[in-house]
Amino acid sequence: MPHYSQTAPAQTASNRVALVSGAASGIGLATVRLLAGAGWTTYAGFRPGGRSAAPTDLASAVHWLSLDVTEGESRQAALELIRQRHGRLDALVNNAGIAAPGPLEEVPAQALRRVMEVNFFGAIELTRTFLPLMRGRGAVIVMVSSLSGLIGLPFDGAYAASKFALEGASESLRYELEPSGVRVALIEPGAYATALDASTGAPAHTSAYPAFERLRADQPAAGSGGADPAEAAQVILETILAGAPHLRVPAGAQALGVTQRLRVLEGAERREFALAAAGIRATDP
Repeated sequence: MPHYSQTAPAQTASNRVALVSGAASGIGLATVRLLAGAGWTTYAGFRPGGRSAAPTDLASAVHWLSLDVTEGESRQAALELIRQRHGRLDALVNNAGIAAPGPLEEVPAQALRRVMEVNFFGAIELTRTFLPLMRGRGAVIVMVSSLSGLIGLPFDGAYAASKFALEGASESLRYELEPSGVRVALIEPGAYATALDASTGAPAHTSAYPAFERLRADQPAAGSGGADPAEAAQVILETILAGAPHLRVPAGAQALGVTQRLRVLEGAERREFALAAAGIRATDP
């Protein structure tokens, strides 16, 4: 099954500029590799202190950028750098993310807020920062969501909350930005071999939830479980190159199977319903 509309014209890589947040490892790093390999001028954002050295094969092909998506000064510095060098941004991949697994009752409030700050507010604020460089260029914004944005699993409440929020905001943003030529797409990966689950500590006291204790004991080491992140990165690249990407794009066989079972209203029918519910005609600018 194709991940994007086959009738829309594809972009060329010439003079195209992309920014990927959370690019130190996992899906972000794999996406940077593909974009750079396709000839894009690629900026790889990483959290200060989150990367010790650039991979040797990418040292000269990628512009590594210290970027904390939760800090306004950091976002603004990234904007000014790319504005001065290029005056445009053709693709923004909001990939930075953290998790706080555990019973929602026991996840520390600070950890819960941090997950929302990075996964939701960070993505939205980075998008708002760079929109002036994206309008009128056929640019694309990729929000890296998750199957956890479609269903809240036990002991995944903090992460699911952030992704549910990202899904709703991104759908609204897609409809709002359509007249300006900026396209918004949600990528929904399943389980991939990343260090995400190790990004925050688990609750210290879980005696009331023996099922979580068993799950934690059986969990593979961070970065060792799940599919190759390059699979999700390929879907992200295809989505960026698509002239008319779908709103929600499952990444991988697992995600495709789950989304087919969970989704009942999609595509043009969903868009028309949303516009009508807001009192907006499809022909309105």
